[in-house]
This record gives sequence, C-alpha cells and structure tokens, in this order.
Amino acid sequence: MRYCIIFILIALLSGCTAYIDTHVRNAEYEAFLSAIAENPSVPDSLDDIPSRAGTLLIPPDPEAIVRVLEAIDESKERVWLQTYILTHRDIIDALVRAKSRSVDVRVSLEPHVYGIAGINDDAHEMLADAGIAVRWIDGNTYTLMHAKFLIADDRYLVSSGNMSHSTFTRNRETIFMGDDPHDLATLASAFLSDESEIPLTEDNPALLFSPADARLSLLRALQNTEHSVDMAMQSLSDEEAVRVLLRLAGEGKRVRVILGGTSRVEENAETIERLQSLGIQAVGVDRPYVHAKAFAIDAQYVFIGSVNFSESGFDRNREAGMLFENSQIARRIQKIVDDELSRE
Repeated sequence: MRYCIIFILIALLSGCTAYIDTHVRNAEYEAFLSAIAENPSVPDSLDDIPSRAGTLLIPPDPEAIVRVLEAIDESKERVWLQTYILTHRDIIDALVRAKSRSVDVRVSLEPHVYGIAGINDDAHEMLADAGIAVRWIDGNTYTLMHAKFLIADDRYLVSSGNMSHSTFTRNRETIFMGDDPHDLATLASAFLSDESEIPLTEDNPALLFSPADARLSLLRALQNTEHSVDMAMQSLSDEEAVRVLLRLAGEGKRVRVILGGTSRVEENAETIERLQSLGIQAVGVDRPYVHAKAFAIDAQYVFIGSVNFSESGFDRNREAGMLFENSQIARRIQKIVDDELSRE
C-alpha cells in the first residue's frame, strides 16, 4: 500500500509542472500588485489622470503625414525629433528645409534597428550633410531607443509609428498632437537627457517613459477600469498586462483587443487564445497592420505612445507615451477597435 501511494504521488507531481508554474506566476503577479499599491508615483485612481486637449491622427489616413510635415515646415525656432526609424524621404527633406531657415533642428536615432546596423544610415548621412545635429542614441540604461516624439516650436506629437513610409501608408497607428506647455517641457527634458545620458527627472503624470514609470502607471490605470477597455496594441505578451485584462473580464467588464497580426507577431497567437478563453473579443490584424500602442478606458481615459505591452516595451527599451483624459479621443480609439472587430 505504501508503494502504491508513493507511485501515485510521483505520477501527480510529474504531471503538475503547469499547475506549479501557474501558482508561482500567481504569486509573482500578487507581488506586482503590491508594488503598484506601494508606489506613490502611480496614480491612485482614474480621477488622478490629467486631461489634455489635442488631435488624434490615425494612419494610414493621408491627413497624418500632411500634419506632420506642416508641423516641421511651419516651425520657426526648433524641431527636435527622437525616433526609432527615420526613412521617410519627405520628412527628411522637411527637416533639411527647416535647417535652411535657421531653425534649431536636432535628431536622435537608434543605431541598431531590429538589432542590426544600417537602416537609419542614409537619414543620418543626409541630415549630417545638411549641418543638422543628428546623434545615435545608444543608452546605457536601455536596450533600444524605441521612443517616437517630435517637438516643433510650441506643439508636439507622440507617436506609435516611426517616421517611415509604412507608418503613413500601410500601418494602423495612433499619433497624438498637442501643445500643453508642461508636456513640451517634459519632452524637451527627455530629449536632452537621452542626448547627454543624464537621468530624466521631470515630473509629469501625463507623460510616461520606459524603463521607468510606464509599466506601473499603465497597468494601474487598467486595473481601475469601471466599465470597459478598448485596446489596439502591436504586441501583447507581458504576463502582468495579460493577467490584468483577464481579471477585468472575470469581473464582468467589457474588454476588446486588436493586436498585430500573428504572422508578424507570433506571440500574439497565445495571447489571443488566452483572452478568448474568457470571452474577450481579441483578434490579430494584418491589413492595415496594427502597429498602434493605445487604449481607451471607460470611453474617457486614453493611452497613446510607443510602449508595446511586452517585457521589452515596459522594462528594456526607451519608450514614451501619454496617459490622459479626453473622451472625444477615447471614442475614436473605440471606433478603431469597433471597425476591426466588425470585419472579423
């Protein structure tokens, strides 16, 4: 009898790796929740999220590239651009024109796009030949410089998309354009801190950065959802982020998600399966390819930026994004999700 019991225990233990792993991950997730609760810099409630006025551009709508070029061409004092990829010739030419008007033009680029050198080399050479201050940003505190933002005099844009042809013609992107003075000061500080590798110290609850406060602030905001979440996200693989969405669905809140197509982002396939298992509407979209990083909470609060909901997006790359209240923009993000889900 004793050997029979031992045999049964061995059999049970040998088959429970997934069970044990699930409970270990649950313990890690509970520790993460405690970290959120104990972090004073993370908003306690949605009411703490500041409001912002501005414009949402949604490539591949042709208006997007027109507005970006206008911002550069109408500048008189400064154009500062930080982007992962710069290959769109019209944007490069606009930067050169700005320099010819004696505008202070500065550009920061990632030297190893997709982990290899070369993609930004042509832009770097053309800008340098025009006398523009263009720098490779290879930070010591992050793996890739993946942020995308532009400062043009007294307005700015924060984008999910690169300054590339595919951003404006083939991808579904989200770009926020605003003119809030606090945001301008924060983005300028971020640009200069990366340029000189000095830590960013600007305090602005509307602007989030990785690897810094983006993870805690964004996931806390999602946790505080009262009614609904509508998300458009290129990559959703971070375990803590997925668990937040699953928990919301388990509480009876409406969660809808469109992701980058699984042919290009393979890890999204597992995420979609997990979300659908709890009744969440979740699909991968290839045409137009979902490259957006955005969500709307309760048709009122909005996130737009470069932060993928992945370990790299939260913890390893330099990213920038905005979290703010604007019901009009929130409803437009809902419509992006509506339109894609209705095609399935």
